[in-house]
Amino acid sequence: MVDGQFVEVCYVDFGNCETVPVSKVKAIKKEWTELPAQAIQCSLASISPVSGPTWPDAIVDRFKNLTMQKMLVGKVIKKGKGRKIPV
Repeated sequence: MVDGQFVEVCYVDFGNCETVPVSKVKAIKKEWTELPAQAIQCSLASISPVSGPTWPDAIVDRFKNLTMQKMLVGKVIKKGKGRKIPV
């Protein structure tokens, strides 16, 4: 809870967070809490930054602007544990 009137809500399906009025927050149905996670973390194959071990913030922001809230199609080429990159 941010304060008595606002809370921070994180959307696991889109990966973003937002501060919203408490009046906009509703209780989740019990049966929905028993569902498995519907969002799946994934990464792009064979993609790495050229300028060092991590992506510059400007590049991360640009990628988010190009991909957030858009329908994307992907092809799974390998399943397994990969590096976790914070969103």
